[in-house]
Amino acid sequence: MLGYRRTSFRKAHALLGSLRRNLSDFDSLIALQQLLTREIMRAERRVPGLRLMLKTNPNDASVNRRLEGYRHAAYIWRCFGDAIAFLYMDKHALKHTFYHTDKVTPKQSAGFLGKTGMAHEIALVEFASSKGVPAMLTDLTNTIRHGDVCLMGEPDPYLIEVKTSIDLNSRGRRQKRSIEKLQSFFKNDFSRELRGSSYVQRVEYKISERDYASEMAACIAEAMKTGHGVRMPEPGLLYIAATRRSAVEDALSQVEVSGTTVFLLNEIKSQRSWSPYYPFTLSLQDFEHLWAFSRGTVYLMVIVDYLMMVTTLKSAGHQAVFDPDAGDFPIRFVLDSGQMGAIGTHLLTRIGLEFLSPSVIALSSVEIYRASSELVAQRQEQGEDVREYCTMPSPEAWLRGDAL
Repeated sequence: MLGYRRTSFRKAHALLGSLRRNLSDFDSLIALQQLLTREIMRAERRVPGLRLMLKTNPNDASVNRRLEGYRHAAYIWRCFGDAIAFLYMDKHALKHTFYHTDKVTPKQSAGFLGKTGMAHEIALVEFASSKGVPAMLTDLTNTIRHGDVCLMGEPDPYLIEVKTSIDLNSRGRRQKRSIEKLQSFFKNDFSRELRGSSYVQRVEYKISERDYASEMAACIAEAMKTGHGVRMPEPGLLYIAATRRSAVEDALSQVEVSGTTVFLLNEIKSQRSWSPYYPFTLSLQDFEHLWAFSRGTVYLMVIVDYLMMVTTLKSAGHQAVFDPDAGDFPIRFVLDSGQMGAIGTHLLTRIGLEFLSPSVIALSSVEIYRASSELVAQRQEQGEDVREYCTMPSPEAWLRGDAL
């Protein structure tokens, strides 16, 4: 399991650090992928035998624990693969590679490494790198679930399906169509058929994000010295780190918590559901911090009071409400211009997993809706029927949630 692989973990961390300092360090890029391939295959080789043992005795706690340990190890190594992808490419673009292209559900994760054709994929990665184009095996990530090889020379991923035969079966044809759909979206910034939506338009973020990864790092450092650490980077946002579960309660008892959502980061990691968000292997830069969190010997919590985001929007002159029962869009707002928008759970989850500023997320959402409305207006002027993606209810109904 992971606890026995500290030396390899340290090497992976060091190679990732080299890439962070110099994206043109292709030697480190290839070496890190080689290390991840070895470690993932090492962990996955144990899985079939343990599964076989469970068929005879499904309730064997020791076998179940070992099986989960190897699965967890493979997942953590792939989190380093995610770190490679997010270093080179835009995180908003990478999000699209996590989902199916014809429905709003995550695509199946990568199977075991060592499949037929892997040698051709490795050869393509090495060839691209030799020509000055950074490339990686997509199966080394948890996030990129389309294609076999990803070229990373641009902010948008360029996905390649590597086939050893010119004949494609039905699965191969579906994969080809999905990649073509993604690449068309990346090229044109819009699509009429992505994930079942009649219209998807990319809009550039105008407000720079603010992250508090350094605040979480200080919180972890304090926890490693005293048992727990607490930080409040801004009103309505609370970070807690603890070296034992009981210390979490000690930390909570010292602060007033009015948060509406608590992100238990260890639980999200253990459930292997961190993707497609910015990986913790990049956010936690200190080796000891990352090692402790990966092994579960430090517990991290992020508490967010969404009412403070509503306050931020109101202070900027907009109407806004928070409704925890409103499904996927609990924060709704009406801009001073009359435009209506909402902040969904996917974006709100980024506050917890990517250590982002809630107030900046709120204000950037306003700008996104302003830009989107301008695009709709432009298309309407060009004679296009935009009713299918215009917001039609009254502002009052929108804020009440009647239109949801």
